[in-house]
Amino acid sequence: MIDQDIVKNVLAVARSMNYSTLLDIYIYRVDFSTMPDGQLGDPPIPKRALQSLQRGHRRPDRGHGFPISERSQIPPNETSIGVKLIWTYTPPTGTFSFTIRLSEFAVMRASPVLLT
Repeated sequence: MIDQDIVKNVLAVARSMNYSTLLDIYIYRVDFSTMPDGQLGDPPIPKRALQSLQRGHRRPDRGHGFPISERSQIPPNETSIGVKLIWTYTPPTGTFSFTIRLSEFAVMRASPVLLT
């Protein structure tokens, strides 16, 4: 469910960005022993997963993925979840146009639901 919320919120913001095109959204496990800053190198999830969600399907086409069964919410060893966006920006420069490819990422911990 968290994946669907991430994609929905990112797409809502991306639609209002002028001169920008969102290419990919990657949701992945962060292993700080192999990626100290939490940034993903080459993402394993195919672009068709994003296109499937844009067409309104509830479940994207499955790539390698990061299934819920692999996400721990038990303190103090909660799973770190990364989200990486890749997008292009083409400024309105007139005749001499150029495109910039950018990527951004964020990392969060899967926090437990505490019952009171």
